[in-house]
Amino acid sequence: MIDINKVCKRYGITSRTLRFYEEKGLLKSQKSLDSGRRQYTEADLQTLQSILTLRALGLPIKEIHKYLKDGKPLEEILRFREKELEAAIHGKYEEIRLLQKSLAALEEGKDLNEAFDANMTAKHMTSLLDAHKLDYNKTAKACASHILQNDYDKLSSFFSPKMLAYLPKDVFTSAREDLLLGTGDFQCYGKTFEDPSHKNILYQVLHFEKINIQIKFVFHGEHIYGLWFEYVTN
Repeated sequence: MIDINKVCKRYGITSRTLRFYEEKGLLKSQKSLDSGRRQYTEADLQTLQSILTLRALGLPIKEIHKYLKDGKPLEEILRFREKELEAAIHGKYEEIRLLQKSLAALEEGKDLNEAFDANMTAKHMTSLLDAHKLDYNKTAKACASHILQNDYDKLSSFFSPKMLAYLPKDVFTSAREDLLLGTGDFQCYGKTFEDPSHKNILYQVLHFEKINIQIKFVFHGEHIYGLWFEYVTN
């Protein structure tokens, strides 16, 4: 058991921070029978290290609590966060490019439409500026259907270039077989809902005979930058 003072010194945090994490249900401690001071095991400190890492990456307490409750490996969480940040950075670069072209056109007294390449259609411009208005629900259901039908070609048409490299056809096929093993017959589509903290994350539930599957999509514009599966009870 490691005393709270040593824990605070090791991680450069205050006892108030530790109490806060305990109050939020992220961390546990035990009181020393001799001094009554809080103490932690090495396993507790590994959890604390994960919490501090995820907080440094900007994840909210509620999301960290869910990850810890689900027992998600830290590596998986970090890889997912990496995809989220890559998508956000890509989006910002696209917005800056659009902004710069718009400003250049206005300074030269041109119509805004002249600032863009011929292949950048009005529809694509709208997707860059108003990605949150895209019908992600429709895309999520379409992709879920492609997954059920094992149609990788149609599914991958929604992928970003990095997603294509991350999930090639052979990896997808193998993962799909493992995923559906023991689920029973497909029953129906469940709810489609948006992540409360991230507008570009959408969940699609699929109901099977024995267990249900929840698909997590990470969108940016018209592309999917992340795709995860998990078993759920409802």
